[in-house]
Amino acid sequence: MSELSYVGRQSIFDADDQVFAYELLYRNSEENRAEIANENHATAELLSNVFTSIGLENIVGEKCAFVNMPREYLLGDYPLPER
Repeated sequence: MSELSYVGRQSIFDADDQVFAYELLYRNSEENRAEIANENHATAELLSNVFTSIGLENIVGEKCAFVNMPREYLLGDYPLPER
């Protein structure tokens, strides 16, 4: 049996109250919260779940996606998904 992948999704609305984008959030269970001990690990797991397990289009469709990333993650040697 494969391990389940979890991702939270928060709608971001424009001035006309239409969904403009989604903020993608790290989750490690079905609960609507996450306990994060290591922000870099959480970011890496979120991106891995989105791009390899679930699929970005399955989560946001045609909308934009935003992901919070710690500074260390952006400047570190963490792999980024290919375009």
